[in-house]
Amino acid sequence: AACRQLVNDYFSGADSTYPDRKFRRRFRMRRELFERIVERLGAEDDYFKQRPDALGNMGAAPLQKVVTAAMRLLAYGGCADQLDEWIRLSESTIQQCLKRFVNAIQRLFGEEYLRAPTQDDVMRLLNDNARRGFPGCLGSIDCWHWEWKNCPSAWAAQYKGKKGKGCVAEMCCGRDLWIWHLFCGNPGSLNDINILQRSPLLRQIYNDDIPGVEFKVNGNTHTTPYWLADG
Repeated sequence: AACRQLVNDYFSGADSTYPDRKFRRRFRMRRELFERIVERLGAEDDYFKQRPDALGNMGAAPLQKVVTAAMRLLAYGGCADQLDEWIRLSESTIQQCLKRFVNAIQRLFGEEYLRAPTQDDVMRLLNDNARRGFPGCLGSIDCWHWEWKNCPSAWAAQYKGKKGKGCVAEMCCGRDLWIWHLFCGNPGSLNDINILQRSPLLRQIYNDDIPGVEFKVNGNTHTTPYWLADG
């Protein structure tokens, strides 16, 4: 019944209860990408396959597990028991779904997406940005803050910044929104400059560990790439 309700709400095409724009807002991704993830997990991870229980009754479908564990909990940061009335899974099952989902995503998609850029990737980023008028640019870099609602009192001063208690993450991405660098977990009391000073990306530049590049600006040859950032 829960799986049929999910299908009727979001996966019945033009007859779905909620349109594509609401799906993207609630699951933080396009419907096509979501269906690709569900299909891959259901095909290659036994935990997400629908199987009968000891009485022969069919268990939860992959759609229930992925919707519950991944998208709704990760998208909204809610607790595990807030979806049990809708999705018909227990709190412990939802928590297990979340852990298995994170591990499965890393195992199945990590080699393609969760990695540092190769020399070919660097050249693609450079050529793409050069066509847009930014030779030598490897993309954009920025930091963002998110709230840590249940931050321990003993750490409150360390994690309290101008936007309240929370953490700061640093990210680099290209024009196609491929996130190829993510530095998380920094205390909210730090600003963007402090984050950059401790960033592994800057350390790679200092140690000459980034793939080699070469470009010309105003007749001068440069061998170190740069990133675009706001002021």
